Amino acid sequence: MPVVSCAKTSLPRSLDVPVSLSRSVAETATDMTMMCFVTPGVAFPPGNDRVQFFSTFDAVQGAVPENSEAIFAAQAFFNRSDRPQTMCIGAVFVDPTHGTLTGGNVDLTSLANVSNGGFNIVIGDTEKAISGLTFDSTPTMNEVVTALNAALASSATVTAEGNALNVITTATGDGADIGFATSPANFTNINTLISATTATGATLTQGGTVTVNTPAQLNSGILDSAALTALENISDGSFDITINGDTVQVRDFATGADVTLEALGTTLGEKLTGKATVVADTNNNMLVIRTVAKGTGTIINYATTASPAVGTDISDLLKLTMRTATTKVTGRTDENEAPAKLTTGTFTPSALAEIKDGAFSLMVNNVQQSVYDLDFTGFGPDITVMNVISVLSSAFGSKLSISVTHPGVIVFSTPASGEGNTLSYGLPAPSAVDLSAILGLSQETYASKANGYTPGGLVSEAALIQTAARCAGRSIFAWTLDRQYRDTPDQKAFADWAEAQDQAYFSACTNSVQAYNTADTTNIGFYANNKGYIKTSVFYHNNPQVYPDVSYAALALSVNYALENSTLTMKFKQLTGIETVPLTETQLSSLKARRINTYVSMGNSSSVVREGVQSADSWFTDSHVNLSNYKEELQVEVFNVFMRNKKVKYTSTGQDLLVSAAAKINSRYIRNGTFADREEETTDNETGYTTLPACTITPAPIYSATTSERANRVAPPIAIVAYEAGSFHSVAIDVTVYN
Repeated sequence: MPVVSCAKTSLPRSLDVPVSLSRSVAETATDMTMMCFVTPGVAFPPGNDRVQFFSTFDAVQGAVPENSEAIFAAQAFFNRSDRPQTMCIGAVFVDPTHGTLTGGNVDLTSLANVSNGGFNIVIGDTEKAISGLTFDSTPTMNEVVTALNAALASSATVTAEGNALNVITTATGDGADIGFATSPANFTNINTLISATTATGATLTQGGTVTVNTPAQLNSGILDSAALTALENISDGSFDITINGDTVQVRDFATGADVTLEALGTTLGEKLTGKATVVADTNNNMLVIRTVAKGTGTIINYATTASPAVGTDISDLLKLTMRTATTKVTGRTDENEAPAKLTTGTFTPSALAEIKDGAFSLMVNNVQQSVYDLDFTGFGPDITVMNVISVLSSAFGSKLSISVTHPGVIVFSTPASGEGNTLSYGLPAPSAVDLSAILGLSQETYASKANGYTPGGLVSEAALIQTAARCAGRSIFAWTLDRQYRDTPDQKAFADWAEAQDQAYFSACTNSVQAYNTADTTNIGFYANNKGYIKTSVFYHNNPQVYPDVSYAALALSVNYALENSTLTMKFKQLTGIETVPLTETQLSSLKARRINTYVSMGNSSSVVREGVQSADSWFTDSHVNLSNYKEELQVEVFNVFMRNKKVKYTSTGQDLLVSAAAKINSRYIRNGTFADREEETTDNETGYTTLPACTITPAPIYSATTSERANRVAPPIAIVAYEAGSFHSVAIDVTVYN
């Protein structure tokens, strides 16, 4: 039976009145009030945070070094009350940078009692498999940092900031890349490939005390070339030597015309077969005779003349007598401590040639030691046992001693000797616990990263600052520079770059007296004026420690274009906190001719900006900023016609929508004082003048569209004529006085 039973049910109204709800989409205009101070004197990271935004001077003080250029620039900005709300500071990098991975919060609780944690991370062009991370029940950030530094070794350095980790590549510059931490990858166990198991012939001895028996030994004197010459062409050489109480009679010892140490050793070894072995020590030019028997009680005596005498006595010639021999020792038995040893069976190194994700594990003193990310591919098909040992030694470090006894066999030894030092046969490496997210180093835990790079100069750094600002949802319009760039080629290159941007304003400053030298052609003022740069203004000040260019730009960007009569002219304005420049009229006139602004005292107590201009002739700073804002708002308003409507018909009605959008922005810029009606002389009426409207919009008629324009849905162009309101900057007054 149903739980709820209702005799009367209703049908939905949507059967007859379906309603769909949507919200219109609109493009927003770019904020044209953002000014960036560009400096190498801040410790911002090289990634997206290389540009930071500030709405108070206190915030700047907390983010940049004391008495830095950024502080002085921020003072010039925030000293003004008539300024934009926010400025930004962009970091310029000069030296190659490290790759950096900045993590989210570390989950220390989830790290507790992890016995084999790990993750994968790409550093440079190598993917590193981190494993074997072990933590107790109460891990700390210091312990995490220590463990990761040991695991990443020479690839990166790990630091902690609060409860977050920073991973910094050791390498710098282009290619010093770093990735997010990811889950541990699969790997290839090599324990059988290197024959480290019982099934593949490995043998195992644990550490402890071992009995070592050494033989008795007799070392000959030095057999130099003269001694070898004396032994040539002997056919009946003889001597006696007592070994372990038995006299061995060496007879018929024969040599040839060209005697070598090796040949003497071989011949003598044959004569002493069963009693002793002979080695030719070519490094020390001597023969070494060792008894076959070993241990305490084994002895070897010096050689003596054959008894009875027979043939040619060579005991002295071989330098084996008491008078000529070097050393003689008796055999001994010692109890020595030995390390634990795992000796592999014979294996073929080429079986490892294509493995780049190898893993190997064994117990060392009852603790499992595992290594991952073993890459053997760099040696090619001719890989050797020594190549294999080099990879394993690098991975295990000081935890194991690894050597080779003979071709195809590796010996793993504990670093210490004696009882308690143990090893196991090779084991499959265990899978690691995924710590990528627990450590806050994964993309999912909001870690951020920046690859290392080699800076390309001020202009390329500015482009990166702009990109970083846009990633933060901001766009930089105005630019000012650290004073170290004043009167340098970098400053001129920046003006070149700014002029090429779609929307930009570069407020430059010069401290050079060449600014008012009319014969000079090197100053930034002459450079920008000569090139007709509309987007650059140049400011002269005699004090290199102040930033009039910042204060000037802040004022220029302070206009609220939504308000009536809000636009301003830059001449006659004050730069709060900036002292005036002592100039003569001649010097001021020279600056004006080069369209260089400055800040001077006038009259009894006035401090004013002169001249409020851009470098290009006939362009004023307020005109450039106003028209840049007008362009942005006009473009966005017309674009929104396409965004808001399902379609804009290719008809006069559709065209009216576009014209209406343009007219709205024109009206806004008439109200704020950018545009104004213009009175001009005329002979067409009795007054002698006519008033031209501030803005006129003339769309090309729809019928004038070509077939191609219709096919490609390109509207006929819309022409706008606008008259700048401008402003008075000077006036002549003619006074006639009558009695």
